[in-house]
Amino acid sequence: MDTSTHEAKYTVIPIRRYTLKELSKLYGVHRETFLKWLKPFQKELGKRNGNYYSIAQVNIVFQKLDMPSPPDEEENDSEKNIKRAA
Repeated sequence: MDTSTHEAKYTVIPIRRYTLKELSKLYGVHRETFLKWLKPFQKELGKRNGNYYSIAQVNIVFQKLDMPSPPDEEENDSEKNIKRAA
């Protein structure tokens, strides 16, 4: 029997104001795709305040679309540089 302990790893996604670009990145989709996802509840969501969705609007998005999956662990700088060069 395996007696080792497994630690749960949680990533906290803060409830704050987000731009369309930031929200679409959290959900891992293109901005246009994300806008299509928002269409069914656009009236409930209302208009953005400038470029940002308010905290109340972000709460609605997270409720309707579920919380976004946590991003993968950050790549180290050398991996990022290799991908940029490719």
